[in-house]
Amino acid sequence: MRVSKEQAAENRERILKAASRLMRERGISSVGVDALTEAAGMTHGSLYSQFGSKERLVEEAVAHAIRRRTGTCREAAAPSRPCVARCRAKAEACESASQPECGA
Repeated sequence: MRVSKEQAAENRERILKAASRLMRERGISSVGVDALTEAAGMTHGSLYSQFGSKERLVEEAVAHAIRRRTGTCREAAAPSRPCVARCRAKAEACESASQPECGA
């Protein structure tokens, strides 16, 4: 049965999310294809049709996790966030004066 491009993209994302989570929890070498397919709710065939090999899936899952983490860090460091503004102001104050609380 053929799946639409949209469904294939959703399947791929589901596999990447499950793979990156399992690999973080258990370690890359401790996660087999059976566990990956079960966690994603997919079949071996769908995994191999999307990635070709476990090695390729590992590469993409790690890249996926890094992209997600980078996005989270960017959001956390947004200049509009009050905590970020306070931290920046404190850092600027520490740079311009010898203050004991700054470690100077």
